[in-house]
Amino acid sequence: YNIEKLEKAGYSIVFHIHDEVVIEAPDNSADELKKVCDIMSAPAPFAPDLPMAADGWTGYYFTKD
Repeated sequence: YNIEKLEKAGYSIVFHIHDEVVIEAPDNSADELKKVCDIMSAPAPFAPDLPMAADGWTGYYFTKD
């Protein structure tokens, strides 16, 4: 559901894992992180009372904790 919303907003998703997306963006677009998190945190119409939250980071390489 959120992947479709992100693509409609113009984000280039290079891959995703369950509830995580990796987006390719220009170097000067770090301010877009908040917009992506806002999209990911919006309630879904089929579960309006389900609390949603998103967090993220920017970097040149994908890593996992």
